[in-house]
Amino acid sequence: MTVLDRPAPDAKPDFVLVTYIRCSHDALWDALTSGEAIAAHHFAGLNASGDLKGADDRQVFSSPQGPVVTHRAVEVDPKSRLAFALHPDWSPDVPVSYAVFRLEAAGPAMRLTMEHWGKGPCGGDASNGWSRFAASLKSWLETGNRLHVPMSGEAA
Repeated sequence: MTVLDRPAPDAKPDFVLVTYIRCSHDALWDALTSGEAIAAHHFAGLNASGDLKGADDRQVFSSPQGPVVTHRAVEVDPKSRLAFALHPDWSPDVPVSYAVFRLEAAGPAMRLTMEHWGKGPCGGDASNGWSRFAASLKSWLETGNRLHVPMSGEAA
């Protein structure tokens, strides 16, 4: 398995998404680091066990068919920055990738910047999954309801 734990300091991410969410700093941090909260808002309804509150913490995402991906915290700056490696659990041939969440207060909202290096846990374009993740996270934090956006070919 190829490991991409930390990109070079000057490496540009393969994908960047910025969104604004009307919520508190604490609520956003908890929604990104608590396995229980992620299970409540994940767009695909994946279960998430474990929290990413400190370095080397692990969070395992699973479906009824078994483990899908494990996130391993690499750097944690509470309520500011969370860097983690994404380990695909279904195949040793899919490379590990790397992501960073950056949180900043922005008036009545929070600015969340998501950066991703590598092809993503599905081995392809990471933008589709991260866009769905951000949309469902925003919906859940602002309304209390996660957003399920069907993938192509999936029933609504």
